[in-house]
Amino acid sequence: MDILRWGYEDKGIFTTKEAYNIIIQEQINRDNLWERIWDTSNWPKVSTFLWLLGHNRILTWDNLRKRSFSGPSICYLCRQEEETTLHLMQNCQTGRKLWEKVAFRCQREGRVQGDLKATLREWSQKPFQSNLLNNLWQLIPGLLMWNIWKERNRRIFKDQMMPLDQIWNKFHQNIMETLSITAWHTEDLPTTPLEKAIWGNWEPQIKQNSINKKNLTLHSQEATSWSPPPLEMHKLNFDGASKGNPGKAGYGGAFRDHMGNPHCIYRGSIGWDTNNSAELEGLWRGLKIAHEKEYFPLIIEGDSQILIRMITKLQHGSSIHKVSNSWRMAQRLELTNQWLSQHQEIVFKHTRREGNKLADILANIGVEAMDGYYEGTIDNLNSREQIAKIQEIIIQDNSQGKNKHPDAGVNLSI
Repeated sequence: MDILRWGYEDKGIFTTKEAYNIIIQEQINRDNLWERIWDTSNWPKVSTFLWLLGHNRILTWDNLRKRSFSGPSICYLCRQEEETTLHLMQNCQTGRKLWEKVAFRCQREGRVQGDLKATLREWSQKPFQSNLLNNLWQLIPGLLMWNIWKERNRRIFKDQMMPLDQIWNKFHQNIMETLSITAWHTEDLPTTPLEKAIWGNWEPQIKQNSINKKNLTLHSQEATSWSPPPLEMHKLNFDGASKGNPGKAGYGGAFRDHMGNPHCIYRGSIGWDTNNSAELEGLWRGLKIAHEKEYFPLIIEGDSQILIRMITKLQHGSSIHKVSNSWRMAQRLELTNQWLSQHQEIVFKHTRREGNKLADILANIGVEAMDGYYEGTIDNLNSREQIAKIQEIIIQDNSQGKNKHPDAGVNLSI
C-alpha cells in the first residue's frame, strides 16, 4: 500500500537535521539573478521585462513563430537580419552601438556575447568601490534593453523612428532620474581617479533636483561666479530687467564655449512689462538661437530662481497651466516649451548675479534699446562704450573661470 516517505533519505524518515542541510544547500546553489531583477531599485515594469527576457518570453519574431504567428521577421532596427531576442538585444547594429557606448563610459565590458542570462548576471555584480557607481552599473542593462525594446515597438506600431543619439539620451535620462531618487552620502561617492573619471563620463548631463540638506543628493550647484562649460558644450547666460516691475523692460543673453569665448550675444526691448516676463523672453530667444546655430549640448544659467524652477518643471513634463497661471507669461511659456520639446541635451542651473553679469548688462542695454532686437557678435554693437563694458566683464569672468574646473552642468555637492 502507499505510504508517505521523506524523499531525501534512503530510510524515508524525516529529520530536522536533514531538512536544515537541504535549506542551506539550496541557498548556496541559488541563482541570485532573479533576486537582482526584482530589486526595488529597478523600475517595476523593467523588472517584469527582464524576467520575461531572462526566460526568453518577450515577443520577438522567433517567439511569435512558436505561437503560430506569421509576418515579416526582419529586424526593424537594422533591417538586415532575422529578429531574435539575442539579435535584438545584443547583435543588432543599433543595440551594439549602445552597448559599446556604455562600455566606453564605464571603462569595462559588461556584455557576454551570445548569452543574455550571463550578461544579466555580469551586471548584477558590484565591480566598483563606490556604491553610487555600483548602483549605476546595475541599472544599465535593464534600462538599456528596455529602451531598445521600446524603440523596436515604436517603429512597428507607430511607424516612428528615433535617432540613435535620442535613444541614448532617453536611456541616460532614465539612469540619472533613477539615481537622483536616492540620497547619497559622502562615502558612497567615487574616490579613486579611475572611478571619478568614470562618474565624470555620466554625471555632466544630470538634471536639476531638489536639495536634501542632511544627505548628499544629486542637485544643481549654485554658482557664485561664472565658470566655463565642459569641452564640446556651450553655456547660455540669460537675464531680464524691468525698470519699475512692471515698467520699461528688456532682455539679453550670451553664448560662450569652454574657453570663455563669446560666440553670440543678443539683447532687445519688450516695452512695458514685468521682470519675470523679460527673463522668460530672454530665455526663449536664447533657445531659438541655440536651435538655429546648433549650440548643443547646452548649459543654461539664469539668476531668477523662480524662473529656473518653472522651466525645470516644464522640462520634466509639467503642463504650462500648472507651472504658471500668469496671462503675461502664457505665450512665452508655450514658445519656450516648444523649443524644449525638441532638445533633450539641455541642463538648467541657477546662478547668483555675480555669475550672470554679462547677461545682466545686456538686459539693461536691451531696456534702453531704440533699435529693437540685436543678435550677433560684440564687435558689431553700435556703442563703443557698451563694447568696452562687455569686454571688461568677459575678461573678469575668464580670469575667475581659470581658477575653477569646467562646469559639469550639475555637480555633486553637500
